[in-house]
Amino acid sequence: MSTNDYVFPSDIFLLKGKIFHDFLETTFSTELKELARLQGFSSAGSLLYSKRNILDFLLIESNDPNLNHLKQLAAFRGSNGAWMVKVGIQYDVDCLMSNLRRVEHQERKASSDGSILVSSTILSRFPWLESLITFCQSSMFVNDRNDLTFLSVFVENMANNLTKSPYHNRYARVIEEFAFVLYVFGGRQAYEFVRINLPGSLPSMSTLSKLFNENKEQLREGEFRFDSMKNHLESMNVKYAFASEDCTGVVQKVSYDRESNSFIGFTLPLHHSGFPQSSAFHIETFSDLEATFRNEKLSSLLNIHAIQPITRHGQDSSPFFLSAYGTDNKFDSYHLINRWLKIFDESLKRGVRIIGFSTDCDARYLRTMRIMTNFFASLPYFDFRERADVFKVNLPVEWNWFYLDSTQLFLVIPDPIHLATKIRNRMLSSTTTLLMGNQLVSTDVLQQILSSSSKLFHGLVSSDLNPRDHQNYASCFRMTRDEIFQAFEHIHNSNATAIYVKLLRCIIDAYIEKSTSLLDRIFHAWTSVFLSRLWLLWIETMGKRKLDKILVELTKNSNDDYLSTKRSVQQYFLTSQAVYSIELNAHSLIYLVLLVIEGKLPEEVLGIDRFHSQTCEAIFRSARALSSNSSSGMNFTTSQFLNLIEKLSLLQKIKHQHEQTTFPVLRFPVHHKNKYSYPSSAQSTALKLPTQAEIEQTVIHAFEKAASYLEQVGIMNDLKKNQLNGMINLNNRARTLFEDQGILDHFSQETSDDENDSTVHASETSQENDDFDPVPYHIDSDSSELTFQTVRVCDHVPPHLLSSYFKVHIGNNNKFIHKSTASWVLTEQNQKLSADRTRRVTEAK
Repeated sequence: MSTNDYVFPSDIFLLKGKIFHDFLETTFSTELKELARLQGFSSAGSLLYSKRNILDFLLIESNDPNLNHLKQLAAFRGSNGAWMVKVGIQYDVDCLMSNLRRVEHQERKASSDGSILVSSTILSRFPWLESLITFCQSSMFVNDRNDLTFLSVFVENMANNLTKSPYHNRYARVIEEFAFVLYVFGGRQAYEFVRINLPGSLPSMSTLSKLFNENKEQLREGEFRFDSMKNHLESMNVKYAFASEDCTGVVQKVSYDRESNSFIGFTLPLHHSGFPQSSAFHIETFSDLEATFRNEKLSSLLNIHAIQPITRHGQDSSPFFLSAYGTDNKFDSYHLINRWLKIFDESLKRGVRIIGFSTDCDARYLRTMRIMTNFFASLPYFDFRERADVFKVNLPVEWNWFYLDSTQLFLVIPDPIHLATKIRNRMLSSTTTLLMGNQLVSTDVLQQILSSSSKLFHGLVSSDLNPRDHQNYASCFRMTRDEIFQAFEHIHNSNATAIYVKLLRCIIDAYIEKSTSLLDRIFHAWTSVFLSRLWLLWIETMGKRKLDKILVELTKNSNDDYLSTKRSVQQYFLTSQAVYSIELNAHSLIYLVLLVIEGKLPEEVLGIDRFHSQTCEAIFRSARALSSNSSSGMNFTTSQFLNLIEKLSLLQKIKHQHEQTTFPVLRFPVHHKNKYSYPSSAQSTALKLPTQAEIEQTVIHAFEKAASYLEQVGIMNDLKKNQLNGMINLNNRARTLFEDQGILDHFSQETSDDENDSTVHASETSQENDDFDPVPYHIDSDSSELTFQTVRVCDHVPPHLLSSYFKVHIGNNNKFIHKSTASWVLTEQNQKLSADRTRRVTEAK
């Protein structure tokens, strides 16, 4: 084959980066591709116009290992130490450079010969053609930082369609993907606006809908997409993941799903496995549907499961949607245990190791987490540690501060953001008096900061102290700014409040802040643990009578009615959910570090700031953002959510494919909050794993820091009297408290001041909603003429549509009523959710 016999694409000078390197590999060899890539030749132009030849590096004398590796790709080393280019490599380089010069010469000749002849009439009618031609000519030989691949395909596709009848328009695959992404991001109105003003550029809505139906993955309520998860993680070369579960309020409405021939909107019953019975409401008669409306509850909540892939350094991945189903929040810990075990087992069968689960701090979830990790809770006659697929770590005997067993099936992480808001809400509660040593934890201190200095200094706003807004995480962040701690120094008797806010800051720095280093995460996590343990021991040793006396002295209120409102010791302390969440998170963090140190898990699992149930919240937010494109409502029914997730799943698939550098490439915008974000502690290329000794020293330092804080309010002096101020005695006594069932019961009852998430969500669905029209104003084209004008009731139905209709007797006639119409007929009241998150939460009270 002659060096000029190679066929180069006409757009060879437009190929950039990986696309250009792939061309070198398929046309010549992998070695040539690597020679170009490793030397930074990212385009044909950079090769052709570089002052150095691609093989000039062989002349450089150096013992650098990277350079020697490069030389070994291209040459042999003789006995005299000289490098001799491999014959095949030399031939490929000669062919490449010869053909690049040939293509460049042809294009320059065509340009200089005036091969592109455009009449003055056309130019006067379309003056932009001259600019377009000039731009194309100048772009042929410039290594521009902008990839014009998609632009070229888009313009070419549109120009081709303009020369045809609209009925014969054709679209490249990447144009179809671009059209779908535009529709999802902008909504129907934005899409139609672009399409009709750029004729021939985008497919019609009917064509786009057909393309969507051909490429989407059908989602059914209650079905778990384990096989899709396997394929998704395999495409990313990922085999470890973190699972999360969460729920949100939905509009209570029953809808008919034609594809599954079942009704969606009722609460799905649960199997013993904890999995919902998918398609449980496959109903074939109108009377059965009536009975179902009478006897079954509508789902007020939507429960979803998500999988967060644990990717390699420098990679990022959106959470994978696993399943969704309606619920009324009536389930127990046994359902959760069995469900998590099945998710773990089904994932493991497909080569995916779930290393942990995360959800909010609800009492049932926390009980499940404690049982699954044997954290002072267990199930009789069943021990998860006996399974063959468990994790095991070596725990030093002297770590009496570490309560988690050395053998675990998987880890658990109560959602840190939910924990932070829980701690914040406890402080703001009107029915709780947090007593810390000789001072009260009081919002009056924060109110004084708010009213005495400018917002420009402290950043607080009045809504930060609103006790009815239970999900205001932004206020947690503002309360813990450095400026707030500076302000505490100038306020009398503010030490207890400052320590409490420091506890909140430790939670944020340990589990939420991305830039925190690994040892600092351990330090902040265990500072929060020791603050909690020391405070708990002080509460326990003082007893209620002494605590009441301290309260009287601090408040100057000896009213018996006032003291009677403090029904138990718990009124002076954190909730049990907060205490156990603090403990479980800190133990899980160190357990993960030990697994990595012992080589049982890769370093990527240390990105604990990504392991939380906020992955589910992100899916909820995305779905609400999509729903707002096409209607004034930002909330959804269960059926509408599944339809939105089908779009999101296809969007995620397209984005993932192009992020893996397919041809041509679509580029996706990056949210402004993520452009300059710090890397996770597990994504640092220079991550240094601590030793067990360094971990121990960090924990000891955390204890000393916590003790120094509580010294300011007299707690350490009181504990010293009972010989509980030392680290060993403290942790032994705290373990005894956790093991003592009487004490556990004493601290396990959640009080009315602490938010009840199920109540919050359920109360959101109490009002009528006009955003979702219950009457379907379209008919099946194959059905006969309607008797009623606004509903689908007819005399005859084609056989292929019979499954979507009920046969009913109306008057003296037999009729067929569509199942969607039947559900509308039986719906007595439509529900709604407020579009305002704050109002949704505060209305719960």
